[in-house]
Formats: sequence, C-alpha cells, structure tokens
Amino acid sequence: MNLQNFAQLCMTPAPLGNEHATINLIRQTVPEGFAIRTDPAGSIIVQKPGQKPGLMIFASLSEPTILITGKRADGSWKGKLLGTGEKLEALDGWEISDGRGAYAKIHVKDGELYFAEEKNITVGSTLTQRPVWNQDGEKIFCKGIGDRAGCWLLMELLHHIPEIDREITCVFLAQERLNPRVAELAANETEAAVAIRIGCAPVNNRDMTGVAVKFGQGPAIKLRERYASTDGRLLEFLRELCCERKIPHQYELAELSITGLYTAQYGGCGVVISGIDIPEDKGCILLSDLEYTENLMQELIKNADKLSGVLSSLPAVRS
Repeated sequence: MNLQNFAQLCMTPAPLGNEHATINLIRQTVPEGFAIRTDPAGSIIVQKPGQKPGLMIFASLSEPTILITGKRADGSWKGKLLGTGEKLEALDGWEISDGRGAYAKIHVKDGELYFAEEKNITVGSTLTQRPVWNQDGEKIFCKGIGDRAGCWLLMELLHHIPEIDREITCVFLAQERLNPRVAELAANETEAAVAIRIGCAPVNNRDMTGVAVKFGQGPAIKLRERYASTDGRLLEFLRELCCERKIPHQYELAELSITGLYTAQYGGCGVVISGIDIPEDKGCILLSDLEYTENLMQELIKNADKLSGVLSSLPAVRS
C-alpha cells in the first residue's frame, strides 16, 4: 500500500467544481498503458482497453464544500454548504481553506453559517475542511475520508490490474455530491455493463446503514440505497468471491443514502450496480478494512470475465 500517495491525496483540496489540484495529482500517478480522458463534468476516466461490455469502478472526487455567497447587513460573510452528505451542525468548529491562502473558521448558529478569523475570502470562494492526515498504528485519520479513501483505492488498483481481455475503467467522479447524474454521464462514456462504487459506510449508525457496520470486519457490500439496489446476481458473485478467497465482509442497507449508483444504473444500455464501502467513524478508517476492500476489488477485476452470468443477460453493447 502506498500510504504516501494517500496522505498527499488527503492534503490536496477538492472543492466542488474546482477539483483541479486533485485531478492533476491523480493524473501523475496513473501507470503507462492506460487511456486517460476527462468527461464534460470534469470526471477523470482511466481505461484499460479490452473486450466490451466492461467493468467500471468509481469513487467520488469532491469534498463537502462551503461557497461564500455574500455579506449580511452587519458585514459578516454568508455561506452555503454545497452538495449532500454532511449535516450543517457537523461543520461547527471546522477550519476551512482553499489551499491558496483563503481561510476561515465555521460557527453554526440558528441553522446558518458564520465565519471567524477570515483571510482572503470573497464572494464565490469555495473552501473545504483544512487538510488533516494522521496515522496511529492501524488507524488512519483524514478529512473527507469518505471520498479520499475510495479515490486512493482506485489509484492503487490501477497499479495491479491483471492482463485480462476485458475493458476495465476507473472513474474519479467530479461533482457527485452536487449532482449524482454525473455517474450516468461517466457510464455512457465507458460503455460499462457493471459499475461498482467505492466509498465509506459509517460505523454503528443504523440510521444510515440499516445494520450495524463494524470496524475490522471488512468491506460493507451495499444491498441498496434510497433509489438503487444491488443486482441479486452481482451480490451472489461478490459473496462467493469473498467466501472463496476468505475475505471478511459485511452488508449495509443505506436507505437514506443517494450516490452516483442511482444514476449509473441508467447509463448506456443499462448497468448492473453495487456499492463496496469501507467502515468509517468520524474521519477514521482501519488499515485492515482498507486492505480487505482492496483484496476484494482486485479479485473482482481478476474475475471480470466470469461476470458472464451478469453480463450475458444485458442488452448488446451499443454500436
């Protein structure tokens, strides 16, 4: 595991609509032999050519973002939380920056954002939580880890894709928090038949996961979220892989969650979807869970051709 890349990724801001610094960092880590392009939404599509229909694996590139919208009558700055995934109250006390000198500290009062110690902010500034990275034994702490962990795992997978005759595509999805439809756009670009989203699932939060996701028990396979369900054939395929390779795993029922899986399933001629999530608690994940998740994704890629039970029932690839 290249944790140096992980740390660098966590220290690089990726505000919604302005993910350029993170995009440049990811591009520098892509091995030779892959086709790289950017779709109209700004997502990075990294592709290994092969037989179609293929497998698409994606993760969210952006972070919870504060947009500075103007000033109140008393001269204090106003701001808005962009996208989904964070409650306003959870931002109280955050230090935010844009990585280029703008800075402020958030105070939440009466359902509104207030700022203190402001530096170099103006109308239109987009700021994210100030970079945080810390490793304490098996525990890794970083800001925006729900997105950072998935992107780093994609970066790792690109260095371990085996020689198989199946198109494999990794997508670093821009602006997903603002509009999940960007996943459908990416699926259209890749002509994928199966799409897997890598993210994080909160530990011991039955409201979000339906079951108690635990640390140290491996990736949580998403049974469904609000507007999307894992295909039963794909679920069985993932379960068998875990059992055969002795990869610890668990399940989640994310009834309140809305991600790009919702729209990815409508891409192309129809895409079979599932989510694979790393257990997370307040910005912390375990190296063991990260390793178990990476092992599962590597096995899935190695066995992509065996997805025929899922792929064969889908319409023909577009001409």
